[in-house]
Amino acid sequence: MNKLGKKVITKGILFILITSQVVLAINKGKEAKEEKHPIDVWYEKCLANSEGGSFEMKDCAVKAHAMWDKEMNKIYKELMKRLPPKQKEALKESQKQWLKFRDAEFDFLVKYYYETNPPGFGDFLLWMEDARMEIVKQRTLQLDRYLYHSEFLLPEGDTKK
Repeated sequence: MNKLGKKVITKGILFILITSQVVLAINKGKEAKEEKHPIDVWYEKCLANSEGGSFEMKDCAVKAHAMWDKEMNKIYKELMKRLPPKQKEALKESQKQWLKFRDAEFDFLVKYYYETNPPGFGDFLLWMEDARMEIVKQRTLQLDRYLYHSEFLLPEGDTKK
């Protein structure tokens, strides 16, 4: 076999390997979406046990928000351990900008829900806390996807790329 033939075969094998890794990563992401996260399971049980009381349900959202925040920080720290210096700086800046977005969004939610809340109507408070929780949850899941994909992009402990 000549050099050109070997190159074509090598590139073909490399293409198949890369494609299979991408398919595995995408399928893993789909599987993860189909399974409920333990925090979501806890939140649903908490809401069900609140017997429809808005203030009890709001407390469930506040607690779930705290759980998602803790999970986000854990995943962020783990991801930072895995990333090379250049990507660490980019993630740090991204997280800094996301925190600004989160804070601005939380300020808006207070003005939108809390300041317009009719006296004695607790549903608005529940909606606000649920929205706050959802913002943190989505960032947590995004960081978790990055962490999962880092297993394909970086060998364990390799921060030199």
